[in-house]
Amino acid sequence: MSPSLSQALDALSGTDVVVVPLLLSAGYHVLSDIPSVAAGRLRVRVTPHLGPDPLVIEAVASRLAQARGGLDPATSVLAAIGSTRDAARAEVALAAHQLSTLLGRAVDVLSLGGAAEAALARYPQPIEVAVYLLAEGGFLAGLRRSVRHVGVVADPIGVHPALVSLVWQRYDALNEPPGYRRRR
Repeated sequence: MSPSLSQALDALSGTDVVVVPLLLSAGYHVLSDIPSVAAGRLRVRVTPHLGPDPLVIEAVASRLAQARGGLDPATSVLAAIGSTRDAARAEVALAAHQLSTLLGRAVDVLSLGGAAEAALARYPQPIEVAVYLLAEGGFLAGLRRSVRHVGVVADPIGVHPALVSLVWQRYDALNEPPGYRRRR
């Protein structure tokens, strides 16, 4: 995408900047890319990434409820992009556990990628798929094709009010002047 983070920060040189990574897990971008771009830049601070904050899980559950309609699912899964990073996998597992607690039923993790369709075939039907993604894309399109006859797939989190609230909270936490009142 353009501009890159580095280009954007260069354009804002001399300005106080708070970077809020719109990412859900501690993968490569969170642990390597963003810190390396921000390193050594004065007046640039980086917040933690978004997941698996309870507000993200609230947004995921809300999108799932919208998709479910009258479906009585036999299986609930949380679809997320797979990672080779242990920290990212642990956060997705925690997100599934939090969603399970919120829904009051078991929620398995479905790693999106080459084997997702085969994994879906092993689950009892009908299947409801919660989506641990921020936006539309190829992974979600493939998932919808795989599930269309056996269940429902929620929309991505998108610009959900709970997510917007979390972004503001992350920003405010690094940008509060003395006496400032947090947004609610």
